[in-house]
Amino acid sequence: MQNKNEKIKIRITQILVILSFLILSADFIYKTVKDITSYTKEKCILYLTVPKAGFLFYEYFLELFFVVLIGVFIAVILESWFSKYKKFYPKNPVTAFLYASLIPVCSCTAIPVVKSMEGKVSFRTLISFIISAPLLNPYIIVLSFSVLGFKYGVLRIVCSFLLAILTGFIVEFFYNKDKKKLELSEIPASHKNATNCPIVRTDKFLQTYNLMKSIFPYLILAGVLGVVAELYMPVDFLEKMNFSNNFLDLAIVILIGIPMYYCNGADVILLKPLITHSGLSLGTAMAFSLTSTAICITAIVMLIKFLNKKLTMILIGTVAILTFIMGYLINTFL
Repeated sequence: MQNKNEKIKIRITQILVILSFLILSADFIYKTVKDITSYTKEKCILYLTVPKAGFLFYEYFLELFFVVLIGVFIAVILESWFSKYKKFYPKNPVTAFLYASLIPVCSCTAIPVVKSMEGKVSFRTLISFIISAPLLNPYIIVLSFSVLGFKYGVLRIVCSFLLAILTGFIVEFFYNKDKKKLELSEIPASHKNATNCPIVRTDKFLQTYNLMKSIFPYLILAGVLGVVAELYMPVDFLEKMNFSNNFLDLAIVILIGIPMYYCNGADVILLKPLITHSGLSLGTAMAFSLTSTAICITAIVMLIKFLNKKLTMILIGTVAILTFIMGYLINTFL
């Protein structure tokens, strides 16, 4: 039986989930109709009618909260659904890539969704899903081909696939290495034979409430860092660069791209004038696309919560190194 406190938590979560869904749906429809992206948000009516501080608060605190709440709620539902229909789990990094590439979500939504698969699929499959989800979806694919051409579109798909698969295997290697360091003697005796413990099922909204409560401090930190990145990251610097040094150009766009919060093809819109007028090479453009969408400062904070600091840093480093290599090879041979 649920006590009064639990009923209040459930009711609050129900209201917030419905409200979040309605707001995000309206926001998605409005941005689609008005053709507004992260790069053209100055056209948004909210941006034009409220002070910049108010807009940033909505974007990096309220909208982030709504997105993660929906992601957590979906994760709770999927966990229950997958427990009944295990055959529908992505079995490996390749199927994880295909699954993730069909859903229009950012990494902040993908991370809690992946938690519903934890322990049921390989670790590399989880990482590949997290990397794949923000990199590709049907809208991004169409936008890539239509705005930047056939070659960029094909490379976006191929490079996204390689980045997701290779990152999954590399991060799993370090994950397994850390696991081996934990000797069985270090595990409390009461936990050694806990595999047959019954699973206690609670209300889905109560599960969502408890998960959001544990995540909330990280959301606040993620929002603060997102605002700092928005105000002080030198994205405009790209428009003034003279792209002539292959190594330096790649390093700069990767360093700028990793913290940025770009999703749903906003990076493609930004790259169009840079390629056309600033001499940005295809490989360097691809490096920016991959780093600015695969991960961002808000996702990094959440990854620290869901993984740990060491694995998160390894993931970031892997994305940066692999992206640099792919960008260099594209610049050299294409």
